[in-house]
Amino acid sequence: MGAVQSANDVISSVYRRTLLPAAVLALLTMVSATLGASEPDAMDSSAIQAWRAFTAELEAAGVAVLRDYPQPHAIDEAEALPYLLQQLSTAITRTMIRQPGQPPLLRVDATTINKWALDGADVKYLIAPVDGQRRYLLRGKAGDVRLFAVQAVRMAAPYASFDSLTGDQLPVDENGHFEIMVSKDRPQDWTGPWLPMREGTDYLLLREYFADWDVEAPGTYTLDDLQAPQTAPLTMATAEGMLVY
Repeated sequence: MGAVQSANDVISSVYRRTLLPAAVLALLTMVSATLGASEPDAMDSSAIQAWRAFTAELEAAGVAVLRDYPQPHAIDEAEALPYLLQQLSTAITRTMIRQPGQPPLLRVDATTINKWALDGADVKYLIAPVDGQRRYLLRGKAGDVRLFAVQAVRMAAPYASFDSLTGDQLPVDENGHFEIMVSKDRPQDWTGPWLPMREGTDYLLLREYFADWDVEAPGTYTLDDLQAPQTAPLTMATAEGMLVY
C-alpha cells in the first residue's frame, strides 16, 4: 500500500470515528498527498530524509492509536486522535522553545486544549525548559494561591520527577518576593533557597493550586539563565534536529 493510500485510509477512519473539524481533515489530506507524491530518494538531502522520517513516525502513531488500542467506550475511542494531535502540538511548541539562544520561558502547559491525560480544574501548570548543566535564578511572588510548588522534572521519556520546593519553604521579603537558585551544584556564595537539578533534568514545573478562583490571585514568576549562551543563527542541522528531539 502506498503512502498516500495508507494516509488517506487513516484520515477516512478519523472522519468516521472522531469529531475533528472538516478543515483539519482537509489539511491532513492535503499534507498526506503532498508527502506521498514521491518515494524516498537516495539523493534526498538530510533535511528531506529527516522530514520523511518524522512524518512516517507520525502516521505510524495515528495508525497505532486507531488499530492497536481499542477502547471499551465509544467516547474514549473518539477522543484518541484529538489527544494525539494535542500531544503533537505540545511537542512542537516545546521543541521550538528549546532552541539555542532562546531565553528560558515559563509558559502555561497542561490546559483544556493540551491535556496530559487529565483535567486539572483547580491547578495552573507553568513549565520552562532548562539545561541541567547551567544555573538559573527563579524570581517570583507566589500570590495567595492555596499551594505553590516548583519541581525539577525530566519530560523526555521516561518521565521522572526530582526535587521540589513549596511556597511555605521559601523566605520572602516585605513585598512577598522570593528567589530560588536552580542548578546542578549549589554555588558557594548562595545562601538562599536552592533547587538541585539531578541527572536528566530538562524542565522546571511550577504548580499553583486554587481553592477559590474568585478571590485567589496567581503569582508572577521570571526565570533568568545566569550563563546565557550567545545567540547564534539557526542552522540546517539544528532545524533537522528539531524533528527528532
